[in-house]
Amino acid sequence: MAPEPLDAAPEMPTLLTVRTNRLRGVWVGAACFVPGLLLLAYFPTADGVFYSAVRGVLLGGLVGFGAAALILASRKQLLEFDSRTRTMRCFSSGKPHRIYPEAGFDRIEYRAANRRIYQTRADGSSRRVPANRFWANQHDWESLVQRLSESTMPRSR
Repeated sequence: MAPEPLDAAPEMPTLLTVRTNRLRGVWVGAACFVPGLLLLAYFPTADGVFYSAVRGVLLGGLVGFGAAALILASRKQLLEFDSRTRTMRCFSSGKPHRIYPEAGFDRIEYRAANRRIYQTRADGSSRRVPANRFWANQHDWESLVQRLSESTMPRSR
C-alpha cells in the first residue's frame, strides 16, 4: 500500500453542524428578564386603561423574548448543512423542524450583501431561510458561509 502524499488536502465531512451561541442566549434572556422584574417590582399595578395596556405590552414583550432566548440557549444545535445533498435542516426543540430548500426551490445560497441565506428557484425568485447568524456560534457560521460560497462559485477545470 502506497503512503498518502503529504500535500493531499484532508477530505471535509459532508455534514456541518452549526451550534447555538448559548452564552449570547443566556445574556439576552437575562437582559430581558431583569427589566421585566424591575417593571413588576416598581409598577405592580397601573392606573387607567392606557397605562395598564402599556405595562402589559412591555412586560409581555420582555418576558416573552427573554423566555425565547433562554429556550434557544438550551438547544445544542441551530441547523445542519449537508454539502453532499445541498440541504439544510433547521431545528426546533431539538428535532428537525424544516428541510431547505423546500419544494419548488432549487438551491440554497448565501448573499454577502445582507449576510443572509436564501432558498432560490430556477427563475431567480427567492425566500429567506430562517437561520439567523446572531444566535449561531460564530466559528460554525463562518464555516457554513465558506461552504455555501464555495459551492456557488464556478468550478475550475
